[in-house]
Amino acid sequence: MRINPDGSIPSDNPATFTNAFGTSLTTTGANRAIWALGLRNPFTFGIQPGTGRMFINDVGEGSWEEINEGVAGANYGWPNCEGACNPPNSNFRDPIYQYSHAEGCAIVGGAFYNPAATQFPPEYTGVYFFADLCGGWIRKLDPANGNQVSTFATGLSSPVDLAVSADGSLYYLERGSSSVSRVQFTSAPNVVTLTLVTQPSGLQLTLDGQTINTPYAAQSVVGTTRTIGALSPQQVGRRNYNFVEWSDGGAQTHDITTPDADTIYKATYRKDGRP
Repeated sequence: MRINPDGSIPSDNPATFTNAFGTSLTTTGANRAIWALGLRNPFTFGIQPGTGRMFINDVGEGSWEEINEGVAGANYGWPNCEGACNPPNSNFRDPIYQYSHAEGCAIVGGAFYNPAATQFPPEYTGVYFFADLCGGWIRKLDPANGNQVSTFATGLSSPVDLAVSADGSLYYLERGSSSVSRVQFTSAPNVVTLTLVTQPSGLQLTLDGQTINTPYAAQSVVGTTRTIGALSPQQVGRRNYNFVEWSDGGAQTHDITTPDADTIYKATYRKDGRP
C-alpha cells in the first residue's frame, strides 16, 4: 500500500493490475491505496537515496527468500509463485535475486549504501545490503554489476535490521544478542618502497635481522619500525670491506621509522683501509 502522511491516497497510485490470467483488475475506493500485488510478507525494504529506487525483501513460506524491485502496479506472483515463477508467467514480475531455505529462513534488513559521506571503498557505492535471520549473515547485492551478490559478514546472532548512517557507517541489529553493532571502514595502510644499497655495490646488508643481497627493495607500511644493519667486515673475492657509514647517519645496526615516501638507504664501505 502507498498512502500520504495524512492518510489520504495519492492520486498517482496505479488504478489497474493484471492477475495470473492476464485479466486487468481495477481498484476503487479504499483499494486505491494498493500500490503493488503478489507479495507474501514484505518484511523490510530499502529506498535508494537520490534515485528513489526501491528493493523489497519478501519473506517466503517454505522455499525461497526474495528481493524484488518495487514497481508501481506490479504483480509479484504470490500465492501462485514463490521465487521466480516456474513455468514463467509474463503477468508476474520475478525477483531480481532469490535464495533457498538451505541458506536461511527469513530475509531481513535492507539498506542502500549511498550515505552523505562515504567511508567504504568506491565499489560499495550503490550496493544493497541485506541479511537473514537464521543464516546469521549480511550480503551485498550490486545493481551496477548484474545484481551480483557476495557475502559481507557472517556469524551474526539473528540479525533483524540494517541501516546506513550519514557518516557512511553500517549498523546492524541482532535480536539474538540484543545488540546494535556498527561497521566502519579502516583505510588500507600506506605502503612505500625502501631500497637498501651499498657503496661499492653488491655487498650484503641485513633487514630486520635477515641477510639480504643488495640492491634490495622492500615494501613497508608508513610509520612502522624496521631494523637495518651493515655486515662488516665482508670479503668479496680477495678484497676486504669495512663499514664506514649509513646515508641517514645511523649506527651500524639501527632502527628506522618508515617514511611517507620511497627512500634509499646506502651503506658506504671502505676497501683495504681506504674509503
